[in-house]
Amino acid sequence: MNPTVSVIVTCYNYGRYVTDALADVQAQTMGDFECVVIDDGSKDDSVERITKFLADPRFRLVRLDHAGQTRAKNAGLRLARGRFLAFLDADDRWRADKLARQLAMFEGRPELGVVYSRRRMIDEAGKVTAGDTRTFYRGDVLDYLFRDNFVCFSSTLVRREAADHVGLFDERLSLAIDYDWWLRMARFTTFDYVDEPLVDYRMGHANLSRRVVERLDTVLGIMARFQAEHDIPARLDPRVARLALAETYRHRGIVDRRGPGAGRRWLLKALAMRPYDLIAWKALAVSFAPEAIRRGWRQLRNEPDWELRIAG
Repeated sequence: MNPTVSVIVTCYNYGRYVTDALADVQAQTMGDFECVVIDDGSKDDSVERITKFLADPRFRLVRLDHAGQTRAKNAGLRLARGRFLAFLDADDRWRADKLARQLAMFEGRPELGVVYSRRRMIDEAGKVTAGDTRTFYRGDVLDYLFRDNFVCFSSTLVRREAADHVGLFDERLSLAIDYDWWLRMARFTTFDYVDEPLVDYRMGHANLSRRVVERLDTVLGIMARFQAEHDIPARLDPRVARLALAETYRHRGIVDRRGPGAGRRWLLKALAMRPYDLIAWKALAVSFAPEAIRRGWRQLRNEPDWELRIAG
């Protein structure tokens, strides 16, 4: 008999974290699950640590020859047998009642496709550094989601039919793959959330800030492709789409570090779409200032939570 929930855990060189992640899965108060662990060609002791959990018949290990996070997650999706799908990145952690709390929200609600939750941010050592104070949304979330990926990937529980409807993660992408998936899903199903942190999301060990430009470029591509290929007939409010693009252009201009004026073309694109954006105007003015002033302004206005928004 198939389990109620398939938990998909992907790991690449996270031996220092994966034991805690899998122990959190094993400790769930809702025990009718399978845990499909995809090791994506780790070179550290990840496999040794994962193997210790295989005495529990609910755990399975699949080893790949470093296919990348998108293909690793798709491998997990293909193997999953549960009526619901949960995802846990190997460096994140769960509260013991996570699955039980979320499953209860699906009862009697066949239109509901995704339940997510708040999260706590933790550092490399597992110390809580911040809570999740963002505004969350339920029901038809497409317009809100287009502006901001507020759904933490490791917090989600997804109805299998919703995942089957949109298909696998887009293997053309290596970043922001969850943002693309949620947009496709939000077009036809509803979302809800548990207004408590059921997940600890680890920050500080990955190179998020260095890749923020790449992530924003990826997000812009996802936005364009969603409108051109997936939102047909259009459900996305065109005013929301315009605002979201203007905001993303502005962030893209602010984070460009290649040299004086490097981000100006993005700021000008933002202002062409939203000429009353005072932050974009200030950023444009600062782009003409000496480097010391630009550096100080970036520290004040860099809005680092963009790293959280697009990392999932």
